[in-house]
Amino acid sequence: FAIFTKLAKTFETKKYHSLQAQALQAVAEIYRNKFDFSKSFAVSQKSLNVAKTNQDIETTLRYYQASVSTNRRFGKYQESLNDSLLVFDLAQDAPIKPNVLWTFYSTAAENYFKLGLLDCAFAYQEESIEIAQKTGSPLLESRSFEQSSVFYLSINKLPEAFTNAQTALEFGEKVTDEKFKFNITSRLSLRLGNIYRKSGEYQKAIEHYKKAQEIYEKIDFKTYLYQIFRGQALANIALKDN
Repeated sequence: FAIFTKLAKTFETKKYHSLQAQALQAVAEIYRNKFDFSKSFAVSQKSLNVAKTNQDIETTLRYYQASVSTNRRFGKYQESLNDSLLVFDLAQDAPIKPNVLWTFYSTAAENYFKLGLLDCAFAYQEESIEIAQKTGSPLLESRSFEQSSVFYLSINKLPEAFTNAQTALEFGEKVTDEKFKFNITSRLSLRLGNIYRKSGEYQKAIEHYKKAQEIYEKIDFKTYLYQIFRGQALANIALKDN
């Protein structure tokens, strides 16, 4: 913290504005990691002003990425969305890497969905899928289709939820990083279990819950085990009732 604060002052004195903005952004991130969001916002805002003055697109984007994420975390979906829309305006005049742009489209889709604006949510979600496909990243493609599945499941469109979850799983299995791969495939197995259960296909639901459980136990990640056990229990009860 002290190092980046000192660097920011030094760069300001020497009028190295781009470096000053980056150092300030680092300070803001430290505050954010300490959950001191008021100080983080104040320093981030100063970083943004310096970056804009110097036409520093990369630092400007880092500011908006942090702002979009923080506002969404606290349920400020409109504020998060507003920042994404500002980035889309920037993208008209400045080249932004597809993997960076994808983040904003994906988050905008989620914010529209939370705000109940479903047509906009699905339109931006389709755009995020197209951008993910342009990157050629199985990770981003998997995340895009997974979010589509979440949307469809939330409005009880089970066939569409299943198709998108299955597609997300197929891309997830292509991810080369083993840690990400296990995380994705286990989470999607859980999602597919939920979809099968809601569709009344209880035996298939139990099979996917067990698959998710096996992967989570293999990587010693217990966060979703309650959801898995609950899903298994509900599916078993429904199976016996039928």
